Amino acid sequence: MQNGVSAVPNDLGTPPARPSGTIAHYLLDGPLGSIAAGATITDATGNHAGTVLGDTLSYVSGAHGSALHFDSDVATSHRIEMANDEDWYLYPGEGFTAEAIIRTTSMGTLGLVAKNGNGGEFWMRLQDGEVRFFLSDSSATGSTDVQSDDAQGEVANTGEWVHVTGVYDPANEEIRLFLNGVLVDTDVAPATWSGVVNGDTNPFVIGDFAGNADRKYIGDIDEVRITRGVLGPGEFLYGIPEPASGILLALGTFGLALAARRRR
Repeated sequence: MQNGVSAVPNDLGTPPARPSGTIAHYLLDGPLGSIAAGATITDATGNHAGTVLGDTLSYVSGAHGSALHFDSDVATSHRIEMANDEDWYLYPGEGFTAEAIIRTTSMGTLGLVAKNGNGGEFWMRLQDGEVRFFLSDSSATGSTDVQSDDAQGEVANTGEWVHVTGVYDPANEEIRLFLNGVLVDTDVAPATWSGVVNGDTNPFVIGDFAGNADRKYIGDIDEVRITRGVLGPGEFLYGIPEPASGILLALGTFGLALAARRRR
């Protein structure tokens, strides 16, 4: 089902088994310069185009092509918004991977990607440079999350391009967080949820956190991809190699730069 769903997941009946694959992929490429509120942001899959809210976004040079710059502002709306759709829902047994390539030096709570609300949610954000990835079904099962550790140098507000990835693996009952292809945190996650994750009727957003005016992203986002399924580093954007045990994050950054030469 495409182009928006207004019903909550419990009203949709028993969903059919769905294949793994890319749900949406935002390259965020465009001519350098400001971008007007109401402009369309293309999804490479052709299924989930977004709309710019707010007037403080602009295209700048990115890690690969251009990137979208999110300025510091006091606008109520400061994000890219995609209509609610059943594609965003995470049903029992389905894996999930969220990726973003970002650059920022800002502190505070910065929303990267989110589909949040009272009907189950996911989000990935920066908290004073640390990256946090969160899933919840807003029911008895509850929530699970992973977070990087600034004490270990695992921060993403370095002013350099950083690839951040959150993965939910129901078969192995685990949630994972990667920075530049390096696994930095894992936690136990339920094999199945009591409700539907991402099941609220709120939109999917990039660069913000719905319902909170103080969690806007400040910095650049080069690319965002959302996948139904469990991806490993070799399957991430630009095929980041699986790192050896104890590898430094700097090597992951080096691998990201090299892999840019073979963009898919």
